[in-house]
Amino acid sequence: MSVGKPVDVTTATPVRIAHPDPGQGRYTLLRAVESTYRDGAEETLLDMVRGSEDLGSLNEDLHGRAEGWAQRYHVDRQRANVLRAFELSGATRVLEVGAGCGAMSRYLAETCTAVDALEPVQARAAVAAARLRDLPGARVFAGELADLPDEPSYDLIVVIGVLEYVGGGTAVRAPYLDFLDQISRRLLPGGQLLLAIENKLGVKYFAGSPEDHSDRAYDSLEGYPVGSPARTFDRAALADLFRDAGLAPRFFSAFPDYKLTRAVMADELMTDPSGLAARLPRFPSPDWQTARDYGPNEELLWRTLVEAGQAGHFGNSFVVVAEPGPAAAELWPARRQAAFYTTERRPGRSTETVVDREDGGLTLHRRVLGTRRDEGGPTHRVTGGPVLPGVSLVERLALDDDPTTVGGLLKEWQRLVAESAQDADGVALDLVPHNLLLDESGRLAYIDDEWRSTDWSPDDVVARGLIWLAERLSATPSPWQSRASRRALADELARLIDFPPTGEWLSAAVRREAELQVQLLRVGPGDPRYAGEVDRTAAELAHLQEAAMRPLRPTVNSLVAEREAARAELAAVRRDNEERQAEMREDITRTHAALAAAHEELGSIHGSLGFRAVVGLRNGVDRIAPGGTRRRALYERASAGLQARRRS
Repeated sequence: MSVGKPVDVTTATPVRIAHPDPGQGRYTLLRAVESTYRDGAEETLLDMVRGSEDLGSLNEDLHGRAEGWAQRYHVDRQRANVLRAFELSGATRVLEVGAGCGAMSRYLAETCTAVDALEPVQARAAVAAARLRDLPGARVFAGELADLPDEPSYDLIVVIGVLEYVGGGTAVRAPYLDFLDQISRRLLPGGQLLLAIENKLGVKYFAGSPEDHSDRAYDSLEGYPVGSPARTFDRAALADLFRDAGLAPRFFSAFPDYKLTRAVMADELMTDPSGLAARLPRFPSPDWQTARDYGPNEELLWRTLVEAGQAGHFGNSFVVVAEPGPAAAELWPARRQAAFYTTERRPGRSTETVVDREDGGLTLHRRVLGTRRDEGGPTHRVTGGPVLPGVSLVERLALDDDPTTVGGLLKEWQRLVAESAQDADGVALDLVPHNLLLDESGRLAYIDDEWRSTDWSPDDVVARGLIWLAERLSATPSPWQSRASRRALADELARLIDFPPTGEWLSAAVRREAELQVQLLRVGPGDPRYAGEVDRTAAELAHLQEAAMRPLRPTVNSLVAEREAARAELAAVRRDNEERQAEMREDITRTHAALAAAHEELGSIHGSLGFRAVVGLRNGVDRIAPGGTRRRALYERASAGLQARRRS
């Protein structure tokens, strides 16, 4: 890459030289492309973007106004995380292929010098141009890769969610290889390709999540047996495509996928003894279209794959960095093992945490993303430190529901919460069971001291922890799933530690949790929408507590058992019918054989001299029989028929 070199953005790339800038907020048409790849949200998004001054990749306005997946996909703050994990600031000339409505282009243009965003659908190109209108280094072009000058032009080419579509779902390798070859020809010496795509063998698909493009469960695992508008690849097949196109690939895994990424992990982390690779993703992964009906527990599946050393093949999405020759810059520093994000939160509360290998161990480095607009609410501590080994307390509690064991662990947690309140910033709000590890000696270690408050009491934090512990246990195969509801489970856990000291506690805890979530994720107390958001969130949390748990797994297991029993019964009936039919066929065969033998015997009798003599004698008797008798009549009728046949 041309690191550190000044560049004139008006002439930074050949396509810019050939097509002068039409002005801010407008795209350049290279060629009108016939495409049906639209989701129907483009017109609404264009109005939203044109009417907003908050256009950044960490925006609050567009993120908060998006309704439904079709809009959210294009403006959600988490969209650019798959790029944030990499060091892109050294790139001066960047091409994004398949820019859509500009979510990735926005982050690239905030980070790099000159960004060409290429999008075949003009309605989407218009949205992208509006989103990038305040960034002079960004240009949007409507067209396809073949419409760009076929010459080395870019330090970095970004392809997010495009490769799977270039072949129209075909299994033939040629269109994918041609696409990668076109990319390679447009890279400057030392340039690199950064590509993201869903994994055909992603762990969420094994857990029953419908395939992202066809919306059919197990579709990619079965090789798209009835076709699909797009085709993804397993790691080996994808690596072969890159190598056959003359590109050397390096693989990373993205969770829950490349669309709204929380974590990007290097292969090295997958086999690290800390087990961090099993803990970083949040499960279950979202189902972007139809919700999965049933499947194995995705979190337990992933943990098993990590423990088996096979996780690098089963991440939900791949991010691939590839180059045709030696790279001029390091997009992923050698020491980096992972990067993960909390950009679902508001700017100034969002964080990036980078996991580096240092001094033989893993160390966390955290920084705030964006600017905090209001100073109300809990104190934000931006801390790092070593990655601690151990087993999650929730994982340990899921093993059994023995009151003595569980009560002892929860009381130790309760003691740690009370101790944390001695700090000048107040009690630790994140000191809840899913942020605690059990070390080899059985001691509890706190792993996420990010938010503190003097407005909360230790009992408030314990109540918060009980709510989320009940939720986690309800989602994990365990004896706890037999409880009637999450409220019943939370109450049972509370009794094990003699909590609360007085009266009803869950309703107040739900309201307090709703206020915290709204402040961190949506709007502050000074916003006119705040009260309504709190009411809505509290109602959702309360419904979650009261709803019957009725865990899906046991219910479906019984249905599956009934189905299998019915199948077995039907198979038995079919076997009985087949046996009866076989017996009938044998009887018919024997009868046919007996008839054939009788017919043959009859033929032999008819041809014998004795039979002919008897027939002749009978005819003679008939001929001389007296007129008017039955025998005489039979003879005359037979004689008349014989004469008629002779005349004819």
